This record gives sequence, C-alpha cells and structure tokens, in this order.
Amino acid sequence: LVVSRRIERLGRLARFRLSRGLERKRQLMRRWSALCPENFRHKLQLMDAERARLRRDRSRARQLYREARISARQAGFPLNAAVARELAGRFELQTGRLDEARRHLSEARSDYAAWGASAKVDLMARELAEL
Repeated sequence: LVVSRRIERLGRLARFRLSRGLERKRQLMRRWSALCPENFRHKLQLMDAERARLRRDRSRARQLYREARISARQAGFPLNAAVARELAGRFELQTGRLDEARRHLSEARSDYAAWGASAKVDLMARELAEL
C-alpha cells in the first residue's frame, strides 16, 4: 500500500520496476486469499483498490475500498477496516469529492480512536485540519 501511494511521484523506469514488484505481491496475496479468505480477502481488495486508483478506474476503486472495509470488519480486523476507510477518504479527496472525503476520513479517525491508535488520530487531525 505504501508503494502504491508513492509510485505516482517516481520516474517512468522506477514506476515500471515497482509496478512489476507490486504485481508479484498481488499474485501472492491472491493465492493466500484463496487459501484463507477470512484473513486475506480484504487485503487483496485493498491492493486491487489501489491498483484501480492508479489506473484511474474510479468506480472500481470505490467499490473495492468499500468491499475491503466490509470484509475486514466481518473478519474481525477493525484496524484494516479503518485503513480501508482512510484510503477511500484520501482517494475521494484526490478526486475532488470533498463531502465523501470528509465522511470517510472522519469515520476512519473514529475507527482508529476506537482501536486505541491515538497517535494516528492526532496525525490525521493535524494533516487534515482544513477539512
């Protein structure tokens, strides 16, 4: 997820190399997801959402962020659900849908707070103060 967030800032050759590496990791996650969907489906969905975002497939990205959040919650991974919500909010911020961004980011902060990640809550508050 970190690489997918930074890849857009890189030159063409570095982007190509990292894209190949990301695809290998995605295939590995796909296998793990097939073996144990409860633990890995939401992670694959998050990877696929970021992939769709990079490909500028907005509707697919939105759908996958939502599915990742739901899968993570159902499988008992509240932190991963918060990450999915945060990434969806940042995506909506990039696309100019400010109301959606605010909603997702506010709920992500609440989810992080409920999980006990106070440093993350504080960081988001400072970073997104203008929202």
